[in-house]
Amino acid sequence: GDLERLTSKACTNRINPREIIALKLSLKKIPLIKQLLDSSKIETIRIIKEKLNPLDSIVEKIELGISDNPSAVLNDGDIIRIGYNAELDELRDLQLHAKDWIANFQKNERERTGVSSLKVNFNKVFGYYIEITNANKDKVPDNYIRKQTLVNGERYITPELKNYEDKILNAEERISTLEYTLFNQIRAFVANESTAIQENARLIAMLDCYL
Repeated sequence: GDLERLTSKACTNRINPREIIALKLSLKKIPLIKQLLDSSKIETIRIIKEKLNPLDSIVEKIELGISDNPSAVLNDGDIIRIGYNAELDELRDLQLHAKDWIANFQKNERERTGVSSLKVNFNKVFGYYIEITNANKDKVPDNYIRKQTLVNGERYITPELKNYEDKILNAEERISTLEYTLFNQIRAFVANESTAIQENARLIAMLDCYL
């Protein structure tokens, strides 16, 4: 890849996720280039080989942080690799398994209260809530907070359910913000090593000239 162009884009915050991967793949070729140059007895080639720097820290940072096949557009999402950031993984998991979490919460609350008709639902006005009929009002636990009174029952919230609601409703926006922040950190890490990357580009250009 064009290391000089990619590095200048990193330094001006214009490099996109796909170009970051191109930079990584280019740097990963340096150990092989050094190995191939081992057989040369020419002094100039030997010097180039010794000066070429694989920059393992950059390769590792990108490898750990960026997905193998990201979009060129940062806002498309799924740029940061799973396992790189615990908060991001949790937010993605929330989005992916929201229905499972609610179903499991409802099951646990039915068992805990002994109210088999207990329901956990959602609407845009009240968010998530637990609905219990008037016939079972005497079984409502102390940690239930009344949210709305109906003709045939009551709707409640618990701190746990409210906390989950806040997380799930803010997950999409938070994912986008967090991915952007993490990508910029990796981009800055690359830009910080721009001098070393440019030196590699210069040395590889010399090799190209000799070829």
